[in-house]
Amino acid sequence: MGLKDFFKPKHKHNDVNVRKEAVRELDDESKLIEILRNDESASVRELAVQKINNEKVLQDIAKNDDDAYVRLLAAERVDDQETLEYLAINGKNSTRGLAIIRLTNQELLEYLAENAKLHGDRQMAKNRLKQLNPNSPLFMKDE
Repeated sequence: MGLKDFFKPKHKHNDVNVRKEAVRELDDESKLIEILRNDESASVRELAVQKINNEKVLQDIAKNDDDAYVRLLAAERVDDQETLEYLAINGKNSTRGLAIIRLTNQELLEYLAENAKLHGDRQMAKNRLKQLNPNSPLFMKDE
């Protein structure tokens, strides 16, 4: 630990474990958002994203964070259907799947059930659509 670390706030410390502890202790959402947007460690951002309630920040992180797990944690907390639609079409891997199973837009679900590139995404869209509308015309085609 360098002399400079004595004068830095804990959330800006060089040691990742000190930064993680700082995030656990922090309640100031503006500082948590700063950490979430700027900390180089995904493990620190994972802790921060779980304490954020700002929908716009969660949407941005779900779309853009470099780490897949941080994106997934943010996507789990996003309520905005437009963002979930974006993630269902453009999201990466598990974030895309999570968005599909939380969609309410039946037209998009029908589209994804027939046209998604991955079989798993098509199946998730069919299952979600069946939950929302078991009488969808999509299921009439199967009979």
